[in-house]
Amino acid sequence: MMTIIRLTIITQNQKSKDKAERLSDLICSTIGVDLNPIIEKYYKFDDSFKIIFEFAYSTLNDSDKIHGLIELSDRICSPWLLYYNRDVDSIELIYNKTDSSKFRKNEYNVINWALLQMENE
Repeated sequence: MMTIIRLTIITQNQKSKDKAERLSDLICSTIGVDLNPIIEKYYKFDDSFKIIFEFAYSTLNDSDKIHGLIELSDRICSPWLLYYNRDVDSIELIYNKTDSSKFRKNEYNVINWALLQMENE
């Protein structure tokens, strides 16, 4: 079974698409994927972009999937909330920027919100 990972990021304090593209390149490098994510202006805020990454992900078992996604998300920032639904084998991690947020690279401090989803196809 193929597992698809979708990472959606909402930035803040970014007025140009060029800055969002540089951020997406850095994230691709950090999580070890070579992608062309979807980057579009985020309609709720004037200085924000929405970046969507989608890629295949494979692990041996469910506990490896969960641990792998936690480790993957933590390469960018923390803390994340984890939602797991065993019945449909879905995992979601949600990040909301707060005063206690930690960023693994200074460039990630423009991330305001993120959602990491695992879907099985």
